[in-house]
Amino acid sequence: MRRRLRDSSASGIFPAPPGVDMTELFLPMLIMSDAPRHTQPRHLVSKAFTARQIARVEARVQTLVNDLLDQVSGPRC
Repeated sequence: MRRRLRDSSASGIFPAPPGVDMTELFLPMLIMSDAPRHTQPRHLVSKAFTARQIARVEARVQTLVNDLLDQVSGPRC
């Protein structure tokens, strides 16, 4: 896994400050882990990410994103 991250374009997408190892930042992430480490946590959170659950929070998430974007770039036209 470390080699894949080191050889990937992750460092180009997420530039790290000098001396920061990108693998240390990414390895704890569920999406970057393999079974069996991935299986149990995925099972625990999968119910929160069903289409129905996502639809329930979509409007709120969009509002939050818009508010955050407005803070960094000013109001949208």
